Amino acid sequence: MKKTIFISVIIILLILKTVSAEHLNFYQEIDRLDTISCIERLNYQILVERISESQSKYHLIIIYTDWCKPCSEAIEIVNANFSTLPDLSIYYVYPDKLKNITLISKYLKKHGVYRQTYILDESYSGNVKKRFIKFRNELCTGCDEILGFPSVILLNDSKDVLYMHTGSINVGDIRDQLK
Repeated sequence: MKKTIFISVIIILLILKTVSAEHLNFYQEIDRLDTISCIERLNYQILVERISESQSKYHLIIIYTDWCKPCSEAIEIVNANFSTLPDLSIYYVYPDKLKNITLISKYLKKHGVYRQTYILDESYSGNVKKRFIKFRNELCTGCDEILGFPSVILLNDSKDVLYMHTGSINVGDIRDQLK
């Protein structure tokens, strides 16, 4: 009798563990798919269309990578200081190829930007530097000193470059341009 009860309890526990694992995997997959759908492919023409359709007076483009520590800091600074400004649209652009969706998903969620992130599409080939340079050159002439991550480019609604910088974000410099 005790053996039967013991075996029954073990079977129930195994069933519960299996069901819980299946549910966990199900919800993790939904979460992963939700993040994937929030990463939009981007090229210069699509960005121009987004800017043209926007009601914002200013457009802040942050070009970042997930392997760059200053990029993480820059994203946090931008989110804290600029994400609620009504006349500013922010575009987080990831120039690297999307290799590991799980890794980038975790990175984006950690920094709270996954619904605003764009990845350069197939029209950009080569390594991350080549993809970045091609996009940068399409975006603005005279931006040759922008070479590295994070890179920040602030445009007005006419797509004129108001500010450009590579490296640590200076909130004051960007705010001065938003007046």
